[in-house]
Amino acid sequence: MSHCHDEHGHHGHDHSEGAAHDHSDDITPALQNHIYEQIDFSAINTLNELEPRSGSRVVQKTWTERLDQEPELSSDADEQLLMHIPFTAQIRLHSILLRTSTTSSAPQTLKLFLNRDDLDFSTAASLPATQTLELAQSNEVQEVPVKRALFNTVRSLDLVIGATVEVVVGADESIFYVHERLLRSTSEFFKAALSKEWKEGQARKVELPDDSVCSFEGYTRWLYTGKLAVIESGKDTEVGLLASLYGFGEKIIDEQFQNCVIDALVAGTRTDVPDNAGGSNHWYPTKGTVDSIYRITPKGSPARRLMVDMHTINAQEAWIDVDCPEQNNHEFLIDLAISLLNNRSVCKDFEDKHDELENGTPCSYHKHSKGETCAGNTSSEKSK
Repeated sequence: MSHCHDEHGHHGHDHSEGAAHDHSDDITPALQNHIYEQIDFSAINTLNELEPRSGSRVVQKTWTERLDQEPELSSDADEQLLMHIPFTAQIRLHSILLRTSTTSSAPQTLKLFLNRDDLDFSTAASLPATQTLELAQSNEVQEVPVKRALFNTVRSLDLVIGATVEVVVGADESIFYVHERLLRSTSEFFKAALSKEWKEGQARKVELPDDSVCSFEGYTRWLYTGKLAVIESGKDTEVGLLASLYGFGEKIIDEQFQNCVIDALVAGTRTDVPDNAGGSNHWYPTKGTVDSIYRITPKGSPARRLMVDMHTINAQEAWIDVDCPEQNNHEFLIDLAISLLNNRSVCKDFEDKHDELENGTPCSYHKHSKGETCAGNTSSEKSK
């Protein structure tokens, strides 16, 4: 749980105009007032704060109250905090004054985002920070300088607190910053990779060059929100992404995430999908979905069994590509054939039509000219 005794420095003090600065009580209050009056305290919003409005109250501390233990800003469940601080006028930021603590829960990094009003934890994970600051765990007020050229037009400031890991994804090396606790929470791969025994854990950087950005974005959104991304460009697109997400979960060994993907796939079969005739039908896996699942999962995977069971219960002949049989997934067809054999229930009409299998006169399986039957067999139906 993160603790910040004095977040007043989080909004920073503007030491522009070449003003000299020290920490003496006769100068600092004047500098504080220079920016203090331009903070929109009523609009400060802090995500994950343990006590409502504690973030705003901490920012409102005056210089003389800087060492007071109360109020204190703490997160409600983990090390993450996100504070949005708007200003009533544009300011220039040169440094940030803050006080944390010497406890193990005190933040070690602070990410700054400039002039955004749409930031949440998942968005912050997918965007590069304007600047990332390293913090000392100390009971003293510390002044942390920022890169002044980046903070000359500050209308609002977002501060994201928590231990993050840099994750580099795909051939284009897209960079994400994700809270370490979340990455380690359900993934056995990240638990191991971020341990001190691995170079990734020591460098706090994980590289995933063979994975897609869409898959990792979907995974981080699930980590932060508990929800899977919904794709608006069509059901097939959404299902294709879900298949990719399941495969990514397979790679990082996150069974909880994979189970959520399975739930989403099954939910898709229970919702109406518009068809070309103006009506609607339920969705079922297409050949592309089957191919994706079989390509990215091992034999015996629950996702493979789901594909097979959906076909066993609902499939029609049109689902199989009979014109280009080589395009079918042969491994899937074998699994489907076994499932159909193990779960077959022959209808009475089919049994009556083929009673010759029971009495040993398989006329309908012989080659005849049209209308002919085997000797002694008078049923024309047998020759059809």
